[in-house]
Amino acid sequence: MSEQRADVQGLSDVDLIVYEAVATLGQDGSAAEADRLRDMTDLPEEDVWQALNHLVQANHVHATDHGYTLGPHDWSVWQ
Repeated sequence: MSEQRADVQGLSDVDLIVYEAVATLGQDGSAAEADRLRDMTDLPEEDVWQALNHLVQANHVHATDHGYTLGPHDWSVWQ
Protein backbone atom coordinates (compact mmCIF):
# COMPACT_ATOMS: atom_id res chain seq x y z
CA MET A 1 0.00 0.00 0.00
CA SER A 2 1.23 3.49 -0.78
CA GLU A 3 2.39 5.71 2.08
CA GLN A 4 0.79 8.74 0.39
CA ARG A 5 -2.33 10.18 1.94
CA ALA A 6 -5.10 12.18 0.35
CA ASP A 7 -5.35 15.83 1.39
CA VAL A 8 -7.20 16.26 4.69
CA GLN A 9 -9.16 19.13 3.16
CA GLY A 10 -11.09 16.48 1.24
CA LEU A 11 -12.41 14.93 4.46
CA SER A 12 -15.92 15.63 5.68
CA ASP A 13 -16.82 16.57 9.25
CA VAL A 14 -17.99 12.98 9.82
CA ASP A 15 -14.70 11.63 8.41
CA LEU A 16 -12.79 13.81 10.86
CA ILE A 17 -14.93 12.71 13.81
CA VAL A 18 -14.35 9.04 12.97
CA TYR A 19 -10.61 9.64 12.37
CA GLU A 20 -10.31 11.29 15.77
CA ALA A 21 -12.13 8.36 17.37
CA VAL A 22 -9.75 5.87 15.68
CA ALA A 23 -6.80 7.90 16.99
CA THR A 24 -8.25 8.10 20.50
CA LEU A 25 -9.10 4.41 20.74
CA GLY A 26 -5.72 3.46 19.28
CA GLN A 27 -3.59 5.41 21.76
CA ASP A 28 -2.57 2.15 23.43
CA GLY A 29 -1.62 0.60 20.08
CA SER A 30 -4.82 -1.41 19.68
CA ALA A 31 -7.15 -1.34 16.71
CA ALA A 32 -10.51 0.41 16.95
CA GLU A 33 -13.48 -1.85 16.27
CA ALA A 34 -16.37 -0.43 14.24
CA ASP A 35 -18.87 -1.01 17.07
CA ARG A 36 -16.72 0.96 19.49
CA LEU A 37 -16.34 3.75 16.94
CA ARG A 38 -20.10 3.93 16.50
CA ASP A 39 -20.64 4.03 20.26
CA MET A 40 -17.93 6.62 20.81
CA THR A 41 -19.05 8.96 18.03
CA ASP A 42 -22.81 8.48 18.50
CA LEU A 43 -23.13 8.53 14.71
CA PRO A 44 -25.46 6.31 12.69
CA GLU A 45 -23.81 3.00 11.74
CA GLU A 46 -24.06 3.78 8.01
CA ASP A 47 -22.22 7.09 8.51
CA VAL A 48 -19.42 5.38 10.45
CA TRP A 49 -18.98 2.73 7.73
CA GLN A 50 -19.02 5.35 4.98
CA ALA A 51 -16.41 7.43 6.81
CA LEU A 52 -14.22 4.38 7.46
CA ASN A 53 -14.37 3.39 3.79
CA HIS A 54 -13.42 6.91 2.73
CA LEU A 55 -10.60 7.12 5.29
CA VAL A 56 -9.19 3.76 4.17
CA GLN A 57 -9.34 4.78 0.49
CA ALA A 58 -7.60 8.06 1.37
CA ASN A 59 -4.91 6.11 3.32
CA HIS A 60 -5.63 7.94 6.56
CA VAL A 61 -6.79 4.73 8.26
CA HIS A 62 -5.89 1.08 7.74
CA ALA A 63 -8.31 -1.82 8.06
CA THR A 64 -6.89 -4.82 9.93
CA ASP A 65 -8.28 -8.14 11.10
CA HIS A 66 -8.79 -6.55 14.53
CA GLY A 67 -10.28 -3.21 13.51
CA TYR A 68 -8.97 0.13 12.29
CA THR A 69 -5.64 1.83 12.92
CA LEU A 70 -4.18 5.13 11.82
CA GLY A 71 -2.45 5.19 8.48
CA PRO A 72 0.86 6.94 7.93
CA HIS A 73 1.16 10.28 9.67
CA ASP A 74 3.99 12.61 10.59
CA TRP A 75 2.66 13.94 13.84
CA SER A 76 1.81 12.80 17.33
CA VAL A 77 0.25 14.43 20.35
CA TRP A 78 2.87 12.59 22.41
CA GLN A 79 5.94 14.25 20.81
